[in-house]
Amino acid sequence: MIGENLELNEKTKKELEERRQRIKSGKFISHEEVKRKFGL
Repeated sequence: MIGENLELNEKTKKELEERRQRIKSGKFISHEEVKRKFGL
């Protein structure tokens, strides 16, 4: 289990922020969209 007091390292924080920006800008595809695209 991950404790509540653990902090993310700087690399992880940077990666998370980059991903949040990609999501906000619409540069991602949801799992549901992938399933529809490939007929799953």
